[in-house]
Amino acid sequence: MNSVDLTPTIENHEIQASIKQLSNLQKRINKDIEDMDTSMKLLNATTARRIKAIKEEIRETQEEYHTRIKKTENRSTKRIWKIQNQYNRKITRTSKRYNRRLLRLNRNQTKLKKTLKHLKREAKRCESKLQSSRRRKWKQAEAQWTHKLKKTKKKLTTITREIKTNIKRIRHIENAQKRELTKQKIKCLSRLESANKTFRDLQGSKEAEIIMKRQEIATLEDVTRYITRSMQQMVQKKKASIIEFEKITMPRGKRTRRLVYTPFYLVRYEKGEKKRYLLYPPSVIGDMGILTKMKGALGATKVKALLQSRSEPIATFLNQLPAHLEKKPMLEKTVTETGIRNSILLKKQLRVGVKKGLKELENQHWISRNELQTISKILYIYSSSMDRQIKTMVIPENEQLRCLAL
Repeated sequence: MNSVDLTPTIENHEIQASIKQLSNLQKRINKDIEDMDTSMKLLNATTARRIKAIKEEIRETQEEYHTRIKKTENRSTKRIWKIQNQYNRKITRTSKRYNRRLLRLNRNQTKLKKTLKHLKREAKRCESKLQSSRRRKWKQAEAQWTHKLKKTKKKLTTITREIKTNIKRIRHIENAQKRELTKQKIKCLSRLESANKTFRDLQGSKEAEIIMKRQEIATLEDVTRYITRSMQQMVQKKKASIIEFEKITMPRGKRTRRLVYTPFYLVRYEKGEKKRYLLYPPSVIGDMGILTKMKGALGATKVKALLQSRSEPIATFLNQLPAHLEKKPMLEKTVTETGIRNSILLKKQLRVGVKKGLKELENQHWISRNELQTISKILYIYSSSMDRQIKTMVIPENEQLRCLAL
């Protein structure tokens, strides 16, 4: 079968030029992202400086107006006190003048009421005498009491009219007094308002300036927030473009295979014929400052909380090993023998490091002194066994669990 070479429709230099253009475009996008991040930081910093300056202006305005308002308040207080005293005297004089007139009228009213009461009794007496004279048929006495009764009734009419007139006068004077006092109080309030105007104007100017400056701060914050949000959206779009660039590329295949060694720790617990495994993938020590706050709640998971996995995918891959050990006895046997030969507790240099680390854990209050003594006892048991043959030395499970739950 013959083979035929096909000439490519796109020249190599064209492909290289396109790749270079895409690479330059990607660099420009990355540069734009960096520039926008820098611009956002600069914008936020500039806004923060301006807001700080405005707050300082507000403080200076408050201090300036405080001094001016204090002086104006003192002057206004003196003028107000003077005006109040002046009008208090006027109101007192007016009240006394009207009260004197009302007193005369009220006295007259009392006198008229007494006279009216006397005339009513006299009219009743005359009527009684008149009736008595008529029964006895005393013509002269009847005429006399009839004349006297008419005269008394005429006086009653006059007194009643005078009482009504007096009541009208009293009401008129009382209304006049109220109008006069109200007029004087209004004048007093008007003069007080005028005397206090400068003080109130200063307070209003102070509040207006402060409100304007606070509105300026709010406007700056809103504008900065809007611009920053817009720039963040642009950054997200450019990052999405970078991801699209990565999607259109083809990953280069592996040219060679390499054996990668991944260190990890495998612990086996035994009780009779029962056994279980606990695996620690490659990890780093966590932040002691944060974890120390959680000591009381950790309990048997202190070690897991202390260690942080370097890579979650590697940890997930290695955590499959205990399940394979249960399914494959030969693999379990090989791993067990290798683990015993390479136990860290059978190497003096590593035991020294373990002891040192345990002492530091005790100083940090991760373990108690009794727990430290128990673990040291276990280290001593292992250190006394220097037989490097494949042989398992079983530690009582209660001591193991107490040790490894720290």
